[in-house]
Amino acid sequence: MKSFIKIVLLLIIPLNLYSQEIIETPDVLDMFSDKTINKEYEPVTLLFDFSKKEMLSYNYSESNDSFSETSLSPGTTNQKNKSTSKLILNILGNGYAEIEYKDIMNDSQVYFDISKDADPISTNFGPRTILYQYLSEDGKVMNNQIIEFRTKIMMPSSSMKIEADKIVEEEVIMPLNFNGSFLQIKGKLCIKGAGIYQIENKKYLKIESRLELNSDNIPDDFKDQLKLLIISEGIYYYDINEKSYYSGDIKITTSLSYKITGLNFFTSEISQKSNVTEHIKYIKIDNN
Repeated sequence: MKSFIKIVLLLIIPLNLYSQEIIETPDVLDMFSDKTINKEYEPVTLLFDFSKKEMLSYNYSESNDSFSETSLSPGTTNQKNKSTSKLILNILGNGYAEIEYKDIMNDSQVYFDISKDADPISTNFGPRTILYQYLSEDGKVMNNQIIEFRTKIMMPSSSMKIEADKIVEEEVIMPLNFNGSFLQIKGKLCIKGAGIYQIENKKYLKIESRLELNSDNIPDDFKDQLKLLIISEGIYYYDINEKSYYSGDIKITTSLSYKITGLNFFTSEISQKSNVTEHIKYIKIDNN
């Protein structure tokens, strides 16, 4: 079946579009809970440092649970995916790195409710590797808004200065290809420093983030056709000495609803709704 909408989001997830429910932060264990956290600290500027190491390596996992229905066919579809890989930032020099997802393994199950007796369709593939260039020390990705948006969710570095008891806000842009039109949906990323852990000779800034994009920023010409809500919330630990992220735990929820009329000379309306929840985790690997 031909797809009439292409959502170029690599990490995005849907929630009930019309729900007023407040999304909770990921339920994660504070890995330094037995240590003392310092709520008062000097301002920390969130930047990468791509001058000291050849690479930064992480264990990475991503899972999502999506639900969708469309007027093109009866019934609903539920898909569950789990992906694991090594996430590597290869230092290229001159303040840049490439993003590498190495040895990606993916498992997927698709459930259709057209027939209650039908077994799910299961697929798996891997290993494979994907590379993206170029990631700068302030979190920008050259000529690739999609990957830059993804990086903002996973490792929100952009020269933001984090001060104790203050929330920093930054505008972000999500690219969206809707029915042949390239849209840029603006959203707001809020970052808060929750305190600093001193572990031996290292200092880790605990960070909480919240990103929201909604239908308010959809261009007027498309507001009758497309409704969107994306909320991402994460907890991160940023190594102040090395200027790199130690770990991240992110939950993303997305709701998408759209309709298209007059397609292929027909006056009928095609509509689709989808809801997804995704959970992303990574933790740094000691390369020594």
